[in-house]
Amino acid sequence: LTAGETVQYFVVAQDEGPLVITPNVAINSGIFAATPSSVNLTATEFPIGGTINQFEILPCEGTITVGTGGNYPAFTTANGFFRAINSATVSGNLIINVISDITIEDGTHALNEFASPFTLTIQPDAATLRTISGTYNGAGVATNGLFRFNGADRVFVNGGSNNDRNLLFRNLSTGNQASTFMLVNDAQRNRIFNAIIEGAPANNSNG
Repeated sequence: LTAGETVQYFVVAQDEGPLVITPNVAINSGIFAATPSSVNLTATEFPIGGTINQFEILPCEGTITVGTGGNYPAFTTANGFFRAINSATVSGNLIINVISDITIEDGTHALNEFASPFTLTIQPDAATLRTISGTYNGAGVATNGLFRFNGADRVFVNGGSNNDRNLLFRNLSTGNQASTFMLVNDAQRNRIFNAIIEGAPANNSNG
């Protein structure tokens, strides 16, 4: 198993005893394709439908890949890295390698505060420009950033070195409060450097 994979499981049981003529079979949780006569399941009862118990293998330290073919397809989407790491307990420094262009960011999830004193570094996987883009205009001044650091500290976005700028972040929204990056709720000790940032806001609250 690797980070980002989801494991589904169910528990099935039946009652037994001298007064039981036809066993009652129950599942937690899910719905059989056909009602089984015992816990000795066959292919007829599958696939399991409905809501199934599941858990996700989450990253806690080390290197994670984001992009096409990576551990996560994007940062801010419902199936993205920010949502996953918000549910995990970080136990070491994390390096996030961007392995492709990403065009599906939607700002659904911010990056929340994670365990101190660990750091989170976002960087390209090679000396190749990676464009990370999407369209997002939040519901208020504190939620308008496509990439929001919500109390998250020690986040380093490093697009390269010296004259290299191999990360481009772009919010395609034309809303005048649609920031590309937003730091809220005392997010501090963060650095965004050697990167290109593009967006449309033009007011005093969001830049």
